[in-house]
Amino acid sequence: MSSYLQYSLNVMSKKGDKRKKKVLLKRQRAQEEIRKDHFVPVCYQNGFTDHNKKLWVWEKNTYEKPFDYKYPAQICWLDHYYQVPEDLLKRFHQTSPKVIESKAFTQYEDSIQRLVDWFSMCIESISMQDFIVLCHGYLLQKQRVPFHVSGLEDLAKTEMGNLARGAIKDVRTNFMLGVKNSPDYEQFKDHPNLKYFLSDEYWQTVFDKSLTLPMDWHHTQLYGLLSTATGSNLAMTNALGRLSMMQLHILRAPEGHYFLCSDNPGFSFIANPDVRGTVSTVNTKFLDNVGINFPLSSKLALYIHQGEQQDLDAPERKVHYCEVPEQDMIAFNFDTIRWSDKKVMCVDKEYMNRYVQGLKNYKP
Repeated sequence: MSSYLQYSLNVMSKKGDKRKKKVLLKRQRAQEEIRKDHFVPVCYQNGFTDHNKKLWVWEKNTYEKPFDYKYPAQICWLDHYYQVPEDLLKRFHQTSPKVIESKAFTQYEDSIQRLVDWFSMCIESISMQDFIVLCHGYLLQKQRVPFHVSGLEDLAKTEMGNLARGAIKDVRTNFMLGVKNSPDYEQFKDHPNLKYFLSDEYWQTVFDKSLTLPMDWHHTQLYGLLSTATGSNLAMTNALGRLSMMQLHILRAPEGHYFLCSDNPGFSFIANPDVRGTVSTVNTKFLDNVGINFPLSSKLALYIHQGEQQDLDAPERKVHYCEVPEQDMIAFNFDTIRWSDKKVMCVDKEYMNRYVQGLKNYKP
């Protein structure tokens, strides 16, 4: 309960004002029923706040609405988003519905904040264990956002579509052969119903219906997060192994520039500069020739890429620092906007407005 509500209730009790106390109690119960599960941690967002500990928030693709000016705790959360249902708790032999937060999120959030402080002091190297924590924190962040749920659904539909397309093609071929070889074909070949069953329109309908997936994708996301929390997510382990072989760079924003953040922070790119996307923890082959950009604060960003072969037995990993050229800085921030879900955040209102106006006036 907020301190203001508590104070008001105490005052109401002393004055005996029952009507106002009833209203305040109702508001208190409403607050207690809401559990703010942040999919972008408050401690991470703090790195993008100004002297008032607030940040500017743009609702993506809205150009007339003014920016919001909010505390990190007020944004990027959903009610009871990480509360694990009973069936998953039993499956993983867990008892606490908050197991994902306690076993997966907390330790990495604390460790990454410590590393960001070190990078701001330009330390020359970090331990291999800390580098793995950094990579794990990035992968975990990509796994925990709502954007990941739509990614799971798209991936499944693509795979199901490929399977369905092949299966339906075989069924259609056999159906048409059977119909045309029928002794009654010549008699009924011009019948409207038969024409429809032989048409592309009908088979497209069959294909579309085959893609109706009765799946709870948020439940699937929780399953993945719970696997990570309990150390049984093999896809995460494989992706982490690939990332740990890459080089570590810390990018610094030039004077007058800032890194933007979003409700889906970080993005990946591959050798072809025309193909960009968010890294998938399932498709580990994608990490063979990939680079990862991840804003750490308004002035620092993580850049991990496939460079020279790294010595995995070395106790430390060297940190390479680089000031980002202005044009690359602009491209970085536009990619942050591109891969955001619904919100983009920045420490400086006018700086973010330059990007928003650039998007508004863009004519492909």
